[in-house]
Amino acid sequence: MKKIFLILGLLSVIACQDETTDKTPQAPKGVFLDGNNVVEVYVQEYQDNKIQNLKVKLIRAAGKIVSAQLITGDAQTLTNYNAQYGTDYKLLPTDKYSIDENAIFNTYETETPIDIIISELTFPNNEVYALPIQIKGRNNIE
Repeated sequence: MKKIFLILGLLSVIACQDETTDKTPQAPKGVFLDGNNVVEVYVQEYQDNKIQNLKVKLIRAAGKIVSAQLITGDAQTLTNYNAQYGTDYKLLPTDKYSIDENAIFNTYETETPIDIIISELTFPNNEVYALPIQIKGRNNIE
């Protein structure tokens, strides 16, 4: 088994504190990836590997179906991460993975899984791959 790092925490939290005109704070709204900044996953070379332990969460449940757009594989995010933490991870090639483009929350749900499939990956020269995952925006949140 080989290791891949899923980088979550750099830009993954989108939350806000709304206030009314009388400055009474309202419940925070937002969506975030569940996990530390980095999640390690292990995959078998030359096989399809389904990663099912990542979840996207809402701070507060909505009374209707909502979604959050996911962005993956941003090279600049990985470059920034490598510089900040002194690592030299390689970007996981886009043809080696598929991931949900949106996290969909059913009515009153506060979390939903993200499925990632890593396909037929090899590790020449024992490279260590990383896949940045970010939440770009949210839709339909009350």
